[in-house]
Amino acid sequence: MLNAMKKIHLSGDSFTDMVTLFNHCKGYSDNAILQEDLMYLCTNGSLVLDSGKVSSGYIASCEQTAAKYLAEILQNNLIESPAPLKSVKVNGIELCAEQRRAISISLSHRLSLILGGAGTGKSTLIRGIINTYNQSAGSYVAVAPTGKAAVNLRIKSGVRSMTVHSLLGLGIETTEDRVDWSSIGLIIVDEAGMLTIEMLSSMLEHCRKDCRIILIGDANQLQSVGAGNVISDLMKLNFPVTQLLQNHRQQDKTSALSQNIQNFSWFSGLEDFQFDNSFVLMDMPEYRMQKYICEEAAKRYSNNESFQLLSPVNRSGNLSVSSLNNALHAAVNPCADKSEIIDNGNDLMWNGDRILVIQNNHSLGYCNGDIGRLRMYPEESPLNLAALDFEDGRTGYLPTVDQFNDLRLGYAITVHKSQGGEYDSVILPLCEYNRNMLTRNLLYTAISRAKKQVILVGKPKMLDFAVRNYPKKRHSSLVQKTLQFMKNRISAA
Repeated sequence: MLNAMKKIHLSGDSFTDMVTLFNHCKGYSDNAILQEDLMYLCTNGSLVLDSGKVSSGYIASCEQTAAKYLAEILQNNLIESPAPLKSVKVNGIELCAEQRRAISISLSHRLSLILGGAGTGKSTLIRGIINTYNQSAGSYVAVAPTGKAAVNLRIKSGVRSMTVHSLLGLGIETTEDRVDWSSIGLIIVDEAGMLTIEMLSSMLEHCRKDCRIILIGDANQLQSVGAGNVISDLMKLNFPVTQLLQNHRQQDKTSALSQNIQNFSWFSGLEDFQFDNSFVLMDMPEYRMQKYICEEAAKRYSNNESFQLLSPVNRSGNLSVSSLNNALHAAVNPCADKSEIIDNGNDLMWNGDRILVIQNNHSLGYCNGDIGRLRMYPEESPLNLAALDFEDGRTGYLPTVDQFNDLRLGYAITVHKSQGGEYDSVILPLCEYNRNMLTRNLLYTAISRAKKQVILVGKPKMLDFAVRNYPKKRHSSLVQKTLQFMKNRISAA
């Protein structure tokens, strides 16, 4: 039953009802025993049952803690009146009016949000916030929920960054990540849509009362893998939100790609999309899709283009990441030396392969979500079995074959793994077989990875379905609990 509850939390829900929990439980033939186990787990605190809502004791505690601190912040959120900023420059570039407004509002509150789509200048804005922040109020930290997002934050904004887990002292692998919470006056969280309730709760519990927390994200992207509905809940609680609307990424602001990304929030169906060479829908039946996709992807990889093949699913069907990687592998990088083949139980890999990292290992120079080129027996580091050369110039090393368990082939990756990445072009299959995964925010996340071109492969009806298929509403008690704490504080005053 605890494993069933864990899976429910991983899908995003902070609680569920007893019927749903029981439906997730396997191996029970007697409903009476199921009820008995539930009561036992509630008695020892492993589960919490409240008005028909079931949650793990841990997640319920995280929600309760977060709610307590949010209630206190809401009643005293303003630090100083927002002052108009006439000029803010980052690397010699003048920030636009909406970016300056975002800086002014966020630095004037203890907790605020800045939301904007792909290309609206969020990374540049982070640098602008830091340049404007008066560090006499304390030091600052810039964090992101995942290792890859933290690396991207550092590359794009030029600021030192770390994961939220490192900030909280969980899984620290380098002493330089250790922070003194009493000295921190500003926390900037990039890719805040991936925050779980656990992360939010711990940050609120650790930070000073006068610390500013700025959550920066994109409300249209995929949400966290884990319990929580953080961005949506904070918006419902009326925390200050600045929306960034001006697009700075695509070179041609009139292209279909740029227009589709910028206006996606208002799309309701196929008829709202624009199409040109930057945003292409290849109409074809599913039996032809894998052959076309693999031929197109192989050509682009062979030409060393900035390109990524994406899939909604990891292992199910011939358009999954696993099947596409197997189909592309030999075509893009045929094995020259069979003695170099590494089998990690999931993929066969060899010299020159495009590799996706699925685990953080900062001491070896790589993190979850990194994509690099595998180089066997690196001359500059002969004690290592292989190296991973990343596009940003970093190199990670694999001392033994055990580290290959942290790797997968990266010719095709899931849309989830692509979050935070940017490529000149991407391809995404849209097929009936994977329709349950084709949600609105998955589609947006996929197309917003591209700077120049998106190629969607499938039937037009599947694109129409995806944009109309809103993700399942997540179950969260954070808003309700926060309002209750506020009511209790007012009553006690």
